[in-house]
Amino acid sequence: MTAAHLPLLIEQGSAFAHELHVNDENGPVHLDGYTGQMDVRPHAGSETLLHRLDTASGGIVIDGPAGRISLRIPATVTAAFTWPAAEYDLLIISPDGTPTRLLQGVVTVDAAVTRR
Repeated sequence: MTAAHLPLLIEQGSAFAHELHVNDENGPVHLDGYTGQMDVRPHAGSETLLHRLDTASGGIVIDGPAGRISLRIPATVTAAFTWPAAEYDLLIISPDGTPTRLLQGVVTVDAAVTRR
């Protein structure tokens, strides 16, 4: 499977939520037992980690039978994002440890004007 390209937009200071549905010609792909990790870095190959989502921390929630993956970042976290744009990729890891790069692309932070 080739990783799909999907640009993401995060509004600084707002909760970020994005839902993905993984399907094939037969319907939802069963993701039972899968975990996920998504790194955000200034560019591919960079050692600088701007943000990480994973299933262990609850930033990625996988509904296995439905083939649904939810990405979540709380508003308190996005409020601290000061970078305008970066790159990300999303890996899903099968129960036997095989990683698959599902998505990749640019993530843009839309700076907030109103501060709380």
